[in-house]
Amino acid sequence: MSKAVVVTREFAPGAISRKFLRAYCSPVTNEQGVVIGSVTTFEDISAHKQIDRMKSDFVAMVAHELKSPLASVEQMIYALQVGCQYEATNNCNALHKRMTTRTKDLLRLIDNLLNLSKLESGTVVFNLEPVRGDDIIREVIDITKPQADGKGITIGYHPCGEEWLFNIDYDHMRTAIMNIVSNSVKYTPDGGQVLLSTELVGGFVNIIVQDTGLGISKDDLPHIFDRFFRVKGKATRHITGSGLGLALVKEVVEAHQGYIDVQSTPQVGTTFILSFPLVQKNGASVPELQLTAG
Repeated sequence: MSKAVVVTREFAPGAISRKFLRAYCSPVTNEQGVVIGSVTTFEDISAHKQIDRMKSDFVAMVAHELKSPLASVEQMIYALQVGCQYEATNNCNALHKRMTTRTKDLLRLIDNLLNLSKLESGTVVFNLEPVRGDDIIREVIDITKPQADGKGITIGYHPCGEEWLFNIDYDHMRTAIMNIVSNSVKYTPDGGQVLLSTELVGGFVNIIVQDTGLGISKDDLPHIFDRFFRVKGKATRHITGSGLGLALVKEVVEAHQGYIDVQSTPQVGTTFILSFPLVQKNGASVPELQLTAG
């Protein structure tokens, strides 16, 4: 029999109800494994969303209070580097570089917290425009290539061969795809491979990122989009990260009416599939019949 896949999606108040709902859609199959229908159940998650909103507001407040003093510390470190007469002859240079790196890491963490809180609260304004998908993917590859080269990892790209556009906020989408590719590079051993590809299916584009990395266990897989969650183990102990990158990706993808799916096998690799509605140059949706006819 074919493997049953349960699809989940959340609906904000006003979409189909006055409450926050999470829908679970599961296929119904006959004895031969052929899908003959589906069953959808709804869960009221309004209370959970209220608690999440309170946590997001608190995190945003703390992050905002931390950002200003850290930015000042970064500026003072730079001033020390410029004005120190012993910078080149003693260990000051190495110490200042370490201080600058760690300060930038903290500032990046705070920025991620603020961005995630804004996305979850719905206060982010997206400047949507039709964008050629091939352009943004190639830019992401160019940005992450130095990171891959440092580990001897090959980044490949197999485009679908047709020009396609999707309606996105360029900066947010570039960051989301870059987080996926960067994560694949980070969790792939030296000399491995990361492959990007695209396919057009029924009015949607699938952006596929496949790696030959460490993989994710079945127990960890449901939690990888949770805030601050990081896969724990001997193989990942030396890998740094805040555990916010994939949480940001999920929020950005869903804000663009997209879907994200993950398949992984430990010690073999992980595949991320980001799916988005296709549009024409004027921003109108692409009819499914037009795609199948082409």
